Amino acid sequence: MPDSNIGRTPIIRGYFIESAAFVDTSEFTFRTLFHFFRQWWKRILISLLLGIVLSYAAFLFVTPIYRATIVFLPAAETESTQSQFLDQIGGIASLAGLT
Repeated sequence: MPDSNIGRTPIIRGYFIESAAFVDTSEFTFRTLFHFFRQWWKRILISLLLGIVLSYAAFLFVTPIYRATIVFLPAAETESTQSQFLDQIGGIASLAGLT
């Protein structure tokens, strides 16, 4: 029986590299953690200090987004209570479209 796959392109294309499976059987201990910090302490310290300096600079130079302002307007006490009431009614009437 002739081979039916002759002349056909393969289904999977690309380059594949075989590698041995990596299985880490060592345990994580304080000794390995201490060794890591002892080996990388300069980079850890520089990164920490750089982060603190950049955070402080951002705190100083970034303006707050939200600001509140209050304006006090003293009420004129020369008007009578009746004229104040009519002013309020006039405002409501203008909102309703009566004036």
